[in-house]
Amino acid sequence: MRVFLALDISENWKREIFEVQNQLLKKAFRARPIARENLHLTMQFIGDISDPVSLIHVLDELPLNGIKLLPRGLASFKRPREELVYLELEETRELLEFNKQVRRALDSIGQVYDKKKFLPHISIMRGVEFEEGFSLEQVDINLDSLEVKSLKLYESKLGPRGASYRVIKSFDLI
Repeated sequence: MRVFLALDISENWKREIFEVQNQLLKKAFRARPIARENLHLTMQFIGDISDPVSLIHVLDELPLNGIKLLPRGLASFKRPREELVYLELEETRELLEFNKQVRRALDSIGQVYDKKKFLPHISIMRGVEFEEGFSLEQVDINLDSLEVKSLKLYESKLGPRGASYRVIKSFDLI
């Protein structure tokens, strides 16, 4: 099973991101918005595992504090002929430390995971090709900070219509 750890976002954030997606669609030749129910902040992509039991056990023992997410603005990863657009989040000390705690827990059980630098963001559109001259700075985004109270272990299944996610376990944050 293919898994990752994520922080869910509130319905208010999802509504605002939906509005942003609609603004972006008006300026794009092509784009695939991320489905509302799939919007989240990936804390750690883990990949394929055979059994989540040891992962669940080590995360259950972790004293994780609640996290405040602070929006920074829109940005993108540019790839040949397309972009992935995301909502960038502030790299706060507490968020970076939270990610380090999770990685240390995974290391303690010898769990292999993606060790790329953690860049806090919420992907909102894939395969984007914008009109000539369009800039993400032209889009207004109106989000306040968000207190997150749980970390979730998700299973990810890839299909012809994109990814679908299922919560395996939710971990309350203190």
